[in-house]
Amino acid sequence: MLTPDIRQGDIETLQREIRRKIQIAEGLAAKVDPTKLDQDHKDAFATVESFIARAKESLTRQDFPAASNMAEKARILAEELSRVQR
Repeated sequence: MLTPDIRQGDIETLQREIRRKIQIAEGLAAKVDPTKLDQDHKDAFATVESFIARAKESLTRQDFPAASNMAEKARILAEELSRVQR
């Protein structure tokens, strides 16, 4: 949540960093073909999509810690899925 001691410049920096994390996670997820995954990995792919959506929602609410956390989880899981598919 937005706290009074965060300056506007800091908010903009946080938003940029989190958007970048989300874009990285989306890029990794885009490289995964869910039709080629087994059911467990399809479930993990759905989790990636959920983490990305939650990151965007948290960013909209200016809940920067949650947004960053969700984006990072999405990135890590998408990275793992991209390795499985190779």
